[in-house]
Amino acid sequence: MTDVKYAQNNWMRHQTWLIPAIIALIAFIGGVVSNLIATDLDAIVKPYRTWVWAIFGIALITTVVVAIKDARHGQKRNEASVAAPLDKSVNVSVGRDVKGSTIVVGDKNVVNSTT
Repeated sequence: MTDVKYAQNNWMRHQTWLIPAIIALIAFIGGVVSNLIATDLDAIVKPYRTWVWAIFGIALITTVVVAIKDARHGQKRNEASVAAPLDKSVNVSVGRDVKGSTIVVGDKNVVNSTT
């Protein structure tokens, strides 16, 4: 049994190069293909080069602004979810049979019970 686990771990350890190699291959092929496409499109896009750069600039600025807003919004979410200070405590006492009730702990405590 330990031989099987050792063989599986050994195989997985030796296969760690596979995923980075595939990613590098895809990136290389993508680079070559994008260069070929850019060369073919150069003649078509040449009259509109100013518009292409303007759209590129607008897209870049929009991306940066959205990323900054998202980062700040994420910080606000994290600040809002900070736990209550440890010195606060909540005591709940329930008497008799409480079945099918909901207890809400916070500023207001509500206990629905049938008596």
